[in-house]
Amino acid sequence: MEKYSYQVLPNGQANAVYGVDISPADDMIASVSLSHAMKIWDKDSDEPREYRDLHADGIADVCFSPDGKLIATAGLDRLIKVFDTSSGTIVTTLSGSGNFVMSVSFMGDDNKKLVSTGFDNMVRTWTLDGPVAQLAGMTNYSYGVDCSADGLWIVSGSVASEVTVWNSDGEKTYQQTEHEKGVHSVAFAKHSNDKFASGGGDGVVSLWNREAGEVANRLRGHKGYVRALAFSHDGKMLASGGQDGAICLWDLEKLEKLQTLSLHTNTVYSLAFSHDDSFLISGSFDRRTVKWQL
Repeated sequence: MEKYSYQVLPNGQANAVYGVDISPADDMIASVSLSHAMKIWDKDSDEPREYRDLHADGIADVCFSPDGKLIATAGLDRLIKVFDTSSGTIVTTLSGSGNFVMSVSFMGDDNKKLVSTGFDNMVRTWTLDGPVAQLAGMTNYSYGVDCSADGLWIVSGSVASEVTVWNSDGEKTYQQTEHEKGVHSVAFAKHSNDKFASGGGDGVVSLWNREAGEVANRLRGHKGYVRALAFSHDGKMLASGGQDGAICLWDLEKLEKLQTLSLHTNTVYSLAFSHDDSFLISGSFDRRTVKWQL
């Protein structure tokens, strides 16, 4: 089986890496940490830009806007910050969450709408000007939320094993119980608005058909909870990472594991494919941000 090469990004985080993302042009890699820091590696540079004043507490997630001009960060200080990648300044601060904000994502391609979730048992939608709506339906806190590529569908999972889907107007379309020991991650496919995945405390990755509202397949390969999920942009692969420190690469056509990437020595908390699918970025509680050449 093919052996993938990797590079631990130099001058990395001083504490656990919670979130990673890659810009649409694949020329910037962002990493956020419990050390309150965001680091951005520009293409062909080993020295990252470091921003330490974004949040007053750890940063749980990071997401580039579709045009790559903005970055949204989710903080344990209950705030979402939107950051200009060119000027290095904060564009806006979004407040109103009742507890840790654990996950944030841009909605659609207008670069102005976001969705978030966290430990206040709520999914919230926003514009750059402030809050829009609170989406009710979860009975416990959540680690993850994601939006379909067209911006019309939102999925979140809770530690009460609830997988909930809303439309962009905030109407709950369905809620299903899936996974033993809670839902620890969710991700929409990049190539389809009808496919998403959830990762559970049971080590299972569930592949969903959104329109049918049901699980199409289940993938088993992890020991412990699955904390990170990412679809390749061509829809051929899914990457999953978890408590066991392993990254599993799944062939979504054959529904089988291609390979296990073993390097991290603690939980893999975040994953992101480059937009040309040539590399994968992983972030872990072992403080390392790693670039895997595929």
